[in-house]
Amino acid sequence: MQANNKLMKNILFLLITIITLTNVSYASFPVLGETIISIDTIIPDTNKIVKKETTEEYHKRMEKEGFDIENCMCADCRKFKNVNLNLISDTIKGYYQQGFIVEAGLGTVYAPNLLNLTYVFHFKNRFSWHISAGIPSFTSGFSFSNERNSQYSLVLGKVIGDAFCLRFAWEKENQISEKLFWCYGVQVPIIMFDYRTEYNRWEVSSLISTAGSLDAIDFYPLPLINIRYKL
Repeated sequence: MQANNKLMKNILFLLITIITLTNVSYASFPVLGETIISIDTIIPDTNKIVKKETTEEYHKRMEKEGFDIENCMCADCRKFKNVNLNLISDTIKGYYQQGFIVEAGLGTVYAPNLLNLTYVFHFKNRFSWHISAGIPSFTSGFSFSNERNSQYSLVLGKVIGDAFCLRFAWEKENQISEKLFWCYGVQVPIIMFDYRTEYNRWEVSSLISTAGSLDAIDFYPLPLINIRYKL
């Protein structure tokens, strides 16, 4: 009996010792665990033909589900809308078109004429070159337009029976119909020069050189308003 009791005590002591050593071992020598994420790759059956959904089929499916296709922002629709926006910007805004323009009024952005025929050639971004003929001058120059239908021009022209003139103008265009517009703005002569045969030389005048004389009136800003028709 005593031998059995002694054996049980030894076994219990042995168990307590093993448990204690195990806890101390984990505390003294921590074990680092590494998380391994397994990603399964599904390899499609090469013998199976997968049909790609077309844009039209995608739109029909979205319509059946109750979505408004007009507001679709898929890659094809975005591309189509961007093309349409660029086309509208280039056609409705008159400064992006090239062709002939007929104008009548108190001067135009292209020339200080009462009646004017202009050919405009758009060659890069918002820049254009134009040539105009009318009453009372013949001009040519360059223009720049912005997104607010405003246009700025620098024009060199010859007034009939008078001197050459370098002129700056600003104009705002307002649409009446598809091809008809009305415009307003301001025109400012910068330099006038003329070749005087009697003196055999060029005479140049500006607001600075004519300051204090009545000739300075020629360089005062003038209003600009006209009706424009684009052929």
